[in-house]
Amino acid sequence: MVYHQGMIASLPHAHIRILWILLGLSVLAGCAPTGEFVRSGPQAIDGYGEAQTRTERRVAESSEERADGAVRALRNRIRTNTVSTQQWLSDLAQYRINEIRWQLQTHRDDLQLRPWLELALMVHTQRLNPSMLDADLSRWARAYGDQLPSDTIRAETKSWVDAWRAGSHGPQTIGIILPGDSALATPGEAIKDGILDAWLALDLERRPELFFYYVDDDQPQSLYQVPQMAIDDGVDWLVGPLPRLQVEQILKDRSARWMTPTLFLNVPRPEGLRQALGNRRLAFALSPEDDARQAAIYARQLGLERALVLEQNTAWGQRMGDTFVNQFRAQGGRVVEQAGYDPMVVDHSDLLESVLGLNDSKRRIEALQRLLNEPLQSQPERRTDIDMIFLASRAADARQIRPQLQFFRAEDLPVIATAHAVDGSVDGRRDVDLEGLYLPMPPWFIDTTDPGQERASAEARHQQLSTPALSHLYAMGRDLTGVMRWLGVMQDDPDAQLQGMTGTLSVSAMGEIERELTWVQIEDGQSRPQPRQ
Repeated sequence: MVYHQGMIASLPHAHIRILWILLGLSVLAGCAPTGEFVRSGPQAIDGYGEAQTRTERRVAESSEERADGAVRALRNRIRTNTVSTQQWLSDLAQYRINEIRWQLQTHRDDLQLRPWLELALMVHTQRLNPSMLDADLSRWARAYGDQLPSDTIRAETKSWVDAWRAGSHGPQTIGIILPGDSALATPGEAIKDGILDAWLALDLERRPELFFYYVDDDQPQSLYQVPQMAIDDGVDWLVGPLPRLQVEQILKDRSARWMTPTLFLNVPRPEGLRQALGNRRLAFALSPEDDARQAAIYARQLGLERALVLEQNTAWGQRMGDTFVNQFRAQGGRVVEQAGYDPMVVDHSDLLESVLGLNDSKRRIEALQRLLNEPLQSQPERRTDIDMIFLASRAADARQIRPQLQFFRAEDLPVIATAHAVDGSVDGRRDVDLEGLYLPMPPWFIDTTDPGQERASAEARHQQLSTPALSHLYAMGRDLTGVMRWLGVMQDDPDAQLQGMTGTLSVSAMGEIERELTWVQIEDGQSRPQPRQ
């Protein structure tokens, strides 16, 4: 059965329910959330001085992609004292962040060009994140206040950015595919609540028109009715579906049944299907494997080279462990040993004594005692050929294994895990045994960030966000509204980043929404953000 609310006529005999979101001003005023909608992340980006003049390969190949002409024009305006802030920013608007960074790198010793290039890079890097841009503009003004009328330039820059942000940078009509009568109905509702809260927080004229399409589990083929309905509704982009099998089903289909541009809410597992993603088929997922990849990269950034991998001996744990191993090796690291543990077992002494080399040490002591025919005052020592441990575990397992590692003389080894090692945000009483653990966290689950404070407000408004998983999906819904608003910019420039609730978001060349998480260490029962490597 199909039903509509609004002006769309009913379509009988279909198996997808459509809800057209069309709210009047009076309804919007009553439904708007009370808290401020915050998109900023927990950390500002690197400085724009020496840090931004690092050596970087120039991506632009054609003259149209290169800003050489714009920089020459700026130099002439400086010479004739006719520089206009808004003209300069408009001249650079068409170029990618990489090109502007390359120009700054090239002209870093030009004391007249450098302030203007830093300003342009700052605007391009943070124009999707106005609160972070404000902080960077203040820093820029302090650096160049003696050389330029920085207060005037700062005001003109903010005016230009406001005008740019008021333009259209994403689809104006969006269709969202969610589970209907389905085992995933509750997760789907969490995503929907996040989408709508973020949508209501937008200015009225910035809100895209939304259509919701619901697909039932017992009618999987009804999924293919969505594209035609979307065409009839004038939809520019589809968002969904959520189930991985449905995403893989669409990507396997080589027919012309699914032509509408789509942002899938899951990532296919087969590599061949992932290669089917691209400009008109994107994917956004809260993938645990992404956390494991970032763990491997972070470990190498810390200078760690030799890893012991402990993974839950489940399909999930093995995927996490293998993902870390592959990425760690690709980064030049060496995996000394990879071992699985039983999550149903509480005491992991036998396993840990083995993988930490304590059994071998005991045997060497016993052999020496037999050789000398007298007892020795010696304690087994752990192996010394590892400099870190990666823990691919769920929260309950991590709270058991971490103190056992310390007991078996591994207290001096850095232990790196993923956000799955805690249940949502860090709790000082519950997670006391995780002290010292390093893990990548979404800003949504870091209490000291703006998104972390917004989480408390959202969970109070939406009682159904009863688990960390549902709360995380709600945050994903919030991010979906932001991603769709800036989709054009993010697709055009792979360096464009949106500070989201689930991480720092960007669109990769492979068609996936990538999430850069915030690295924290658990200290004194709190998640302490670590310096960016």
